[in-house]
Amino acid sequence: MNKIFFLLLLFTISSTVSFAQEPYLHWVRELKGNNYNSVSRIITDANNNVYMLGKFTGNLDLNAGSLDTSIQATGANDYYFVKYDRFGNYCWGSFIENNTLDVNFMEIGPYGYLYINCGFTGNTNLAINSDTAEMAAPGNYMIIYDTSGALINYYNSSKTFYIEFDYSNGVMYYTFYNTYPQDIDPGPLQNNIPAGHLVMIKCDLLGNYITAKSINLNYNLNTYCKNIIHNKDSNEIILYLDLRLQVDLDPNVLTPPVYAAPQGSNDIVIAVYDENFNY
Repeated sequence: MNKIFFLLLLFTISSTVSFAQEPYLHWVRELKGNNYNSVSRIITDANNNVYMLGKFTGNLDLNAGSLDTSIQATGANDYYFVKYDRFGNYCWGSFIENNTLDVNFMEIGPYGYLYINCGFTGNTNLAINSDTAEMAAPGNYMIIYDTSGALINYYNSSKTFYIEFDYSNGVMYYTFYNTYPQDIDPGPLQNNIPAGHLVMIKCDLLGNYITAKSINLNYNLNTYCKNIIHNKDSNEIILYLDLRLQVDLDPNVLTPPVYAAPQGSNDIVIAVYDENFNY
């Protein structure tokens, strides 16, 4: 039997307490499983709720001692995710089934929404805590849940590297590498991006498409996006690239092209765009 013990430790230091004081244990949470399980990510929100994500096979009890919180893996590579409040009480949990390829990230955004980017090989029910199934076809998705675990939205998105939230303007920015041609606007408009491109997308907090820019990397997977940052003071987008080849940083402008050519084998390039990805 495989078990996960999740401990939350709090160090309280005041003017009268020595730095050698023993840590104060707030609570312990046990996840019981009968096969392989692990923890991949732990994050907290503004209210100190705790979210945990990991892999499992077989059976896993997300709230040991309760009869209705066990989940059963259906594939060889399923992911669970679970929420506990600040006192360690179980709130809700579920899993992404059918041989999940990978969970690329899990982040807390505005309003406490949970953003998960992952891919899977089989038809999967993304609706948790609901009697109505929401089946998604095989692919890679951005999935958004509210604080109660209710599904808000999901849409196709290749493996996402980084995500940045602009709270004041109600938008988010994220990047991914497009390994196959893809329509990045899930609505009625067609916005097809060829394969082999690094894509930057701006959408609202519910995932509704606003605009995008793509940079042709010519299928060179040795060029990495290191980060995408929203500068709140200037409202600019800063893109960090680990560059291994010459790329055009502003492909929407035909002449003159804006090139960044590496001088060595591992150069860092910083490109700055406005909030709509104008170079």
